[in-house]
Amino acid sequence: MTQEKIDFVVTWVDGSDPVWLERKKACLQEKFGIELDSSKEDGEERYRDFGLFQYWFRSIEKYAPWVNKIFLVTDRQKPDWLDVTHPKIRWVNHEEFIPHEYLPTYSSPAIELNFHRIEDLSENFVYFNDDVYLVNPVEPEDFFVRGLPKHVAIYDAIVPWHPFIKTLYNNMEVLYRHFPNKTALRNSPLKFFNLKYGLMGNLKNMLLLPWKPTGYVELHVANSIRKSTIAKLWDLELETIKKTVESPLRDYSTGINQYLFRYWDIESNQFEPQSLTIGKRIDMNQTEEFAALLKSSRYKMVCINDTLEFNTENQIRLQELFEQAFPVKSDFEL
Repeated sequence: MTQEKIDFVVTWVDGSDPVWLERKKACLQEKFGIELDSSKEDGEERYRDFGLFQYWFRSIEKYAPWVNKIFLVTDRQKPDWLDVTHPKIRWVNHEEFIPHEYLPTYSSPAIELNFHRIEDLSENFVYFNDDVYLVNPVEPEDFFVRGLPKHVAIYDAIVPWHPFIKTLYNNMEVLYRHFPNKTALRNSPLKFFNLKYGLMGNLKNMLLLPWKPTGYVELHVANSIRKSTIAKLWDLELETIKKTVESPLRDYSTGINQYLFRYWDIESNQFEPQSLTIGKRIDMNQTEEFAALLKSSRYKMVCINDTLEFNTENQIRLQELFEQAFPVKSDFEL
């Protein structure tokens, strides 16, 4: 069977760019009356660039050479070293796909909720944040099987330990309006009780089966998405989505996010089980764990999450490890 084409989408911003910062400040003040640093949800860790993005492209070239195209989504920015004329790269600015009434936006959920509008993007695509890197070879079947996205369907209790949890709860409110009885699990139990989830994953599903609402375990790695899923949510939940896309900054209180795409595919039973070893999340200070991941074949990708407590020495160490792993410029670089 011929595999349908799969594109990758990656979002990127350089928060230290003075031109971008001044434009952001002016837009927020003039259109919304918002001061640049007035929102706790708009901290600098949302926009920091650590000079590692070229290794993202090197990891893609090395471990996913089969990708159809790479869509780089930015707010009028591009890395100086990137060859945006490369036939596999499509550089997309927000104005090209986000409706005018929702611009400007500095909210990643608002951007993600409009991905289905990107011209020429394949129906099946994989969404990467710029802090998610491949560390071992991947194949199309790691993301989609027979046109269905692969997801980890492990339930998780929603515990309000952080303001972001309200976004997860908002996602589940949408989901339970349409799928109130966990019918996907009842109709396809082997997609929820599966060897790919390990003992603890299967135990969590068993224990949380009676709970409502439950969230889902998040690996914080690349997500397999179908454009038709996003479009369907716009059709069914327009007013809910507008609360997110009309806000220029991330709003935990009323907003939803792209995790809902995955939840919808799971509860509509339009998915295949994904292995927990598809990827792992660490933070920027776990440099020795990253070094071990680069030498291991266990995980296929890693998310190196920004943290306010990051150590500059560890940042330098990360750079060294990336250079050792991916020393050769990719064809995507000038």
